Amino acid sequence: MSKSWQGEYQIVRWQPLSVVFTKKPPKKLKLKGNASPVPMSYPPKLDAAFDGRCAQTIRKGRKHEVGQVRWIFEWSGKPYRSKWGRRMLVEIVEADAMLVSDDGVFFQWSGSIPFAWDDKPVNDLARRDHIDPPTGIALRDVLKGLNK
Repeated sequence: MSKSWQGEYQIVRWQPLSVVFTKKPPKKLKLKGNASPVPMSYPPKLDAAFDGRCAQTIRKGRKHEVGQVRWIFEWSGKPYRSKWGRRMLVEIVEADAMLVSDDGVFFQWSGSIPFAWDDKPVNDLARRDHIDPPTGIALRDVLKGLNK
């Protein structure tokens, strides 16, 4: 595997701890420690993440653990050059490791069985992650585009 977009990822699933808001946190929101931010910039997923239809993201690396609290947020304009837009406090409930390569996907948690990008489990993962269209091939292309 090369050191580019291919490598270790995590499939991270969460449950909301707060309502969606755009400015200051609601006064009744009690923050659990120092929550790290998780930016989102994939347009087909944004509305689904903030209205509760999507509670999953796929992230390069392995820095999320079950029980951690994170800020899910979108950018108000250009990523990394604008303020935060919508945001929501979430708790990580699952963090599964996976390896990806251009010729397939390797899921570590399922007995090290390799899957091709167009296999049903990868298509299902893309659907749950609100990839448009919901296929493994589109998921591969999104991962390449966001992590090059």
